[in-house]
Amino acid sequence: TFAGHEQCTGQTQQQQLLSHGTEVEELEAVVDERERGIRETEQVITEINEIFRDLYALVDEQACSVDHVVCDIDSAAATTSQAEEEVSALAVETDRVSSSSPSSSTKYLLMFVVGIFLFIFLLVLVG
Repeated sequence: TFAGHEQCTGQTQQQQLLSHGTEVEELEAVVDERERGIRETEQVITEINEIFRDLYALVDEQACSVDHVVCDIDSAAATTSQAEEEVSALAVETDRVSSSSPSSSTKYLLMFVVGIFLFIFLLVLVG
């Protein structure tokens, strides 16, 4: 009976070792799967980091362009204000000249009429 008991105990130990070996293999498979998942996650995070860096570069580049546009708008506004002041000053000067003397077309008409009278007067004197 002792030999039978020893054989039974040996088989139980073999089954326990096989069972334990299977559990170890399963645990190793789980660890390998988790490592693979961690590597994939690390790769995705690296790719996202690159995307954000590229996005930052684009935004920084666009910020420079926007700054140039703002500068151009400010310059155009200043030039427009200066032109408005010059036009206003010219309008005031034109109003002042118009009210104090006859208009240019009236001056030319008057000179034309005087020229015709002088021409007729010279024809009468010569003739």
